[in-house]
Amino acid sequence: MGIRIVCKQSAFKHGITEDDIRWAFNTVKYDNLVEGFENKYLLIGFDTHGNLLEVMYGDLGENVVSVFHAMKCRKALLSLLTRYEETVTDMTEEEANALDEYFTQNLPKVVPGKVGVTTRQGFRMVAVDYLSEDYLLTMALATKKPPTEIISELIREKIAV
Repeated sequence: MGIRIVCKQSAFKHGITEDDIRWAFNTVKYDNLVEGFENKYLLIGFDTHGNLLEVMYGDLGENVVSVFHAMKCRKALLSLLTRYEETVTDMTEEEANALDEYFTQNLPKVVPGKVGVTTRQGFRMVAVDYLSEDYLLTMALATKKPPTEIISELIREKIAV
């Protein structure tokens, strides 16, 4: 059973599309409760072009989430990727805007071991190098090229003089 994703208008304030937000949930690399908040989660996943996004949401229960913040992932949050191993009512637009503003200005601190809905549902892909696999999958979909061609292009770029 999939996750129903509801996006507040505040989720689009940083130029991220609904398709990109949905793709981040499909390619989630990190999903954890934010420190100091009872039901606000930080998710890091890829957009449809292979860029990492930070997405913040509330878990409404019954596999429904309410996204209130989405933007290009900040470098300070990337370290979470290497360390990754109560039903509530939905928030108002004002609450979503306030949370988006807060988390745009402040990096979220997460609570270790308090995973989000995607991790609890087992939506993580398994691979030896999961970041590379998801990047290749996303780039293959975005460019309509097979992963082997993308790898070849990356290698040519690296060794081109």
